[in-house]
Amino acid sequence: MNEKFKKNILREFTFYVSHEANPQTKLLHFHSGRQRCRKRLLEVSKKEKVAVLNYHISPDKLQILAWANSDKITTLIKNVASSVAGDRKRFHNIEGPFWRKRYKSALVQNGVHLLRCNLTMDMTMVLQKTCTRPEEWAFSGYHEIVGIRKRYRVINCDKAAQLSGFENYALMKIWYLEHMNAIPEITILNPEDLTTAVAVGDVEHLKLIASCFSNKHRRREIKLLVKDKFGSTYGLFVAQKAKLAFSRSLK
Repeated sequence: MNEKFKKNILREFTFYVSHEANPQTKLLHFHSGRQRCRKRLLEVSKKEKVAVLNYHISPDKLQILAWANSDKITTLIKNVASSVAGDRKRFHNIEGPFWRKRYKSALVQNGVHLLRCNLTMDMTMVLQKTCTRPEEWAFSGYHEIVGIRKRYRVINCDKAAQLSGFENYALMKIWYLEHMNAIPEITILNPEDLTTAVAVGDVEHLKLIASCFSNKHRRREIKLLVKDKFGSTYGLFVAQKAKLAFSRSLK
C-alpha cells in the first residue's frame, strides 16, 4: 500500500474501536467506575492529541470513534485500557485481566456513514432495552453533542460535525435534538457489523480498500448493511488476520 493511498484512507475514514471487559469484571457496572473510565479517556485523548468524535461506556464495553492514524489509535486505547485496569486494582484490590482479548476496530467513512455510526453508538442502551431514550444513559457522547454536558468534554464537537457532513457544530446539535427523540431519519447499523467489518462506507471506497488485499485472501465480501435514501452503507468483510494486518498498516 503506497503512502498516497494511506493518506487518502486516513482523510476519508474514521476509526471505530470497541473493547469488551471480562464478564467477571464489575468496575464498569458502577457509576463511579464509568466516571473514571471517561476521565481516563479525556486525559489520554488530550495527551495524545487524538480527536474523539463520540464514545459510549456501558457495563461491559467501551466504544470510541476517533480520527487519527492507527498508531495513535493503538496508543489511545492501550493507555485508556491500562489506566482503567489500574483503577480497578488500586481501588478494589482485584487482580487478573480486566479486558477481554484484543480490542476490535473498523474504518468508518466520513459523512452520512459516520453519522449513522454515531447514532448506532448513542442508541446502544436503547437497543439493549436498558433505557428508552439515549439521554437516559449518562456515559455517552450524546450528552456532549446536544450540549447537556458542557464541562470536561471528551468529544471534539467541531471536528465531529465537520467529518459528519455538517457546516458547523451548531447545525449538528440542532439535527441531533430534532431526530434522536424520534425515529432517526438515517437508519442505524447493526452493532455486530461494526465489530466484524474491516470498513463501512460506500461501494466505491470499499472497492479501493478491497483491492489492497492479495488474491490469497479469498474472503473479500462487500455487503449492503443499510439501504437508505440519504446514502446506503455497505460493509467490507475479510479474514480476521488480514483485517488486523491492514489496520496496523495505516500509520
